[in-house]
Amino acid sequence: RSLRALDDAISKIELEICNHIGFFEEEPSEEIEKFILHLECLIYNKNDFIKELKLKELGRLGEQASYELENDKNDTLEVEKTFLNSNKSGYDLKVTKLDGSIKFIEVKSTNYHFDSDIHATLTNKQISTGEDNFNANINEYVFHFWSFSDEETYLAEIPFVKMKDNLYGISNKKEGVRLNTQEVKFSNFKSEFKKIKLN
Repeated sequence: RSLRALDDAISKIELEICNHIGFFEEEPSEEIEKFILHLECLIYNKNDFIKELKLKELGRLGEQASYELENDKNDTLEVEKTFLNSNKSGYDLKVTKLDGSIKFIEVKSTNYHFDSDIHATLTNKQISTGEDNFNANINEYVFHFWSFSDEETYLAEIPFVKMKDNLYGISNKKEGVRLNTQEVKFSNFKSEFKKIKLN
């Protein structure tokens, strides 16, 4: 019983600390977002912490850019930063539009030019979430491919209908079968990239 009580006390203290620093706020501060990023790297990284942190920071740069871009659109009611809550949802942003429709966005980022030999990794969860929304024909599922290179920023907004043409096994996939994680070249969508000026 005393060990159980100690576990409960530690959990309560940890929760109180997290709550005190603003960890559970709906719109966490930039400092808390960085703290969460560091925690993710410590928890999930098995190899090089610094390398993993740089990749996470690059990913967060794209996610934040997509968030701001969507938030500034006239037809947007709310943008939810799903990337702060879960890595397993199959999308990074959930955009609710004024007409009630939903757009899910998965963000991929690189610090290389989009025309170089660079790939985005699409997990089976991201592929199946996109496919489910596409087949249901209710909500929109879009990939944002960001290229941050040579002090220039480019974005390709790729609807799932275009992405699925670049995935193997999806056209003849049987129900209940999950596709493997796949690598997709940024350059496959070079005609979709547009120069973006960020604030």
